[in-house]
Amino acid sequence: MIYPLEKKGFINPKANFYQLNIHSPEVKTILEKEKINVINHHAAKYPFQNQFRPLFDANPIL
Repeated sequence: MIYPLEKKGFINPKANFYQLNIHSPEVKTILEKEKINVINHHAAKYPFQNQFRPLFDANPIL
């Protein structure tokens, strides 16, 4: 699915923006069509503050 670029303010207007699940079968089609050889996948855990808890579990001195 290609989303309208005007809704994605900081994306180069010459770029195609695909929002889909990285495990989707469509990914292979897009990679072949666009001749892409590298994927830079950004994912975040929500809520963000919970991914850093417990804060002190890696410090044995505390």
